[in-house]
Amino acid sequence: MTDQGQQITVYTLSQAYGGHRLYPDFRSLLIRLSDGLIPLHVKDYAADVANHARRERAQRAIARLHTQADAAQSFGEIADGIRELFEESCSELASRAARKASKIVDDIVAARANPVLIPHYRTGFPTLDHMLKGGLRGGQLCIIAGRTGGGKTALAMNLAVQAALGGTPVAAFSLEMSDMDLITRCIRSEEVNST
Repeated sequence: MTDQGQQITVYTLSQAYGGHRLYPDFRSLLIRLSDGLIPLHVKDYAADVANHARRERAQRAIARLHTQADAAQSFGEIADGIRELFEESCSELASRAARKASKIVDDIVAARANPVLIPHYRTGFPTLDHMLKGGLRGGQLCIIAGRTGGGKTALAMNLAVQAALGGTPVAAFSLEMSDMDLITRCIRSEEVNST
C-alpha cells in the first residue's frame, strides 16, 4: 500500500485485508499501538487535518463578511469585517512562514560573513542609515513613536519615498489621514529636499 502511495489507516487496511483470517487480531493490535493510524503517516494525516481546519476558518470568515456586506448600508459597516479577515489572513500566513531557530541562526551567520546578502533600504538620512548598519532591512517591523505633531507621519512617508526612489514597491496605510494628505506630504517633502 505504501509503494502505491495509499494512505494507511485502519479503514484502508480493513478494505484491503479485512477478509484475511488474521486481520481481527492485527486490527486490535494496530488500534492499541497507533490509535488508528500507522505512525509513519501521522504527520501526513496531521497536515491534512490542519489544512482542512485552515480552509474551514477561512470559509467561515468569508461567509461572515459576505453576510455583513449583504446587510450593510455603507462601506463603513463592513470595514471591521474586512479588517478582521485581513488580520486572520496575515496571522495565518505568518504562522505558516515560521522558521526553525537553527535556520535563522544559519541566516544570521551567513549575513555576518557577507553583509551584501541582506538588502538594505536607505532612509535618506545618512546618520540614521549608519545607526541602522546600512538602512532598513526587509522583514522588519519598525515603529516610529513620538508625541502628537512630532512629525511621525512625515518621517514615515520620507522613508517610504526613499524606498520607492530606490525601486522598491511601497504601500502606505493610515487610519488618520486620507490618501490625498499622505501624497501631499510626500510631494512637499520632496519640494523641500530639492531646494
